Amino acid sequence: MAGRPSRLLCAAALVVIPAQAIAAGPPQDDFCDTGKPVARERLAYTLLAYAGVSPYPLAWAITNPIIKDDPKKPIPTADLPFRDLSPAWRVIADDKFCTDSPAVTGDVLPRCAKDDSAKLEVARQALFRMFRAGSNFSFERGTTGTDYMMKPATSLICPAETPKADPWITGPNLAGDLKLRIRGSSDGLQFNRTDDSEQFAGLDRATISWADDRTKDTSTFKLTLIAGLAIPVPGTADKAQIIPYVGYKIGRTKKLPDPKKTDDETLRVGAVYAFYTRNGDLTNRVAIRGEYAVNKVEGSEIFSENVSWTPKWKYLNGYYAVRDANDDSLFSIMPRLELRTTFGRFFDRGTRSDDESHNFWRAGFQYGATVKSDLAWLPVDVTVLNTRLWAFKGYPNRLSQLKGTISANLSKDKMFGVDLSYVRGRFEDLSKREDGWSIGFGAKF
Repeated sequence: MAGRPSRLLCAAALVVIPAQAIAAGPPQDDFCDTGKPVARERLAYTLLAYAGVSPYPLAWAITNPIIKDDPKKPIPTADLPFRDLSPAWRVIADDKFCTDSPAVTGDVLPRCAKDDSAKLEVARQALFRMFRAGSNFSFERGTTGTDYMMKPATSLICPAETPKADPWITGPNLAGDLKLRIRGSSDGLQFNRTDDSEQFAGLDRATISWADDRTKDTSTFKLTLIAGLAIPVPGTADKAQIIPYVGYKIGRTKKLPDPKKTDDETLRVGAVYAFYTRNGDLTNRVAIRGEYAVNKVEGSEIFSENVSWTPKWKYLNGYYAVRDANDDSLFSIMPRLELRTTFGRFFDRGTRSDDESHNFWRAGFQYGATVKSDLAWLPVDVTVLNTRLWAFKGYPNRLSQLKGTISANLSKDKMFGVDLSYVRGRFEDLSKREDGWSIGFGAKF
């Protein structure tokens, strides 16, 4: 008990460190020595301070310890998983620590303050990021943030040295409140560049391309752009977000001596509501997207609603690294799977045929894989996706699209690059069937 007052003082000190002061993440100097194991207990206190957790949870855990050696007082079932953890790690690891908190009145030490449940989730997410692809920390292959929380013997090694500046194109600083998303498709707008780095690697870039075929006296121009703004839903600890967006796509062809011809021009306006839940090793990501689209060439208009579920479990929708004899990663492979359903209603069919203008309800899935090089001198990703949707209502009975993309990245964070793509088929009712190759400079963030 002699150490309790000092620990209570540490707990009280947490409240004076605002989370905004450490916007880039927990300060490594507070728990790291170069190339050595992370100071585990210091890390726990740093995470609590980083997230702005009030002093109540830690103070409560210190004054209400889990007693392991008293046969007259068996450990409550809910506390059994945390019996070997320190008070600070018990507070972080127990995701029901505050939700199970009883209401108190009078001069009684509360278990949690009003917003502590959400702030503790911020602390957990900061820890999980240390174990994700691209982290500067070293750990045994397959180890997760949950392993580190629940198993005190789990090792996490501090970075060997401060990373040096890389000779890459520098992407924009998006660490502030403005969460701008630039993509080539409204699919995947819910995934961001940092926390969802696995899914980010295979997403479409906004692209611009030109082609000039002098043998046929033909030139083409294409532009595809989706711009969205991610707005966190208050009170969800960043587990939910709303992303309003606009999109524009145009394709023009000029064949001498004829004037330019617009082959495709589509405007989109919509919003995505996305959230995720976690149950052990399984993370469920759900996105609900409503969109109004106008094809100006055909004069058609459609409103659609799309619902997708992306499960992440171990290596499903997560990377598996292939390593050499020195345990250095050569490349990583991510199997991809997403289930989806989509509804659509045409408000104006324009010049589309009757067969191509039916209201519809479709369901199906998207599967494939992304392979990314982990070698600094080979900044290349390859993604192959196959999308299949069957109709409960509408025509045709099935839509499918096979798409393969080779991305040569010009920035380490994969924001800028040159993409070589092959597309066959379509998976949107307003789009035209494609079958061919394209190359263009692109950006996404």
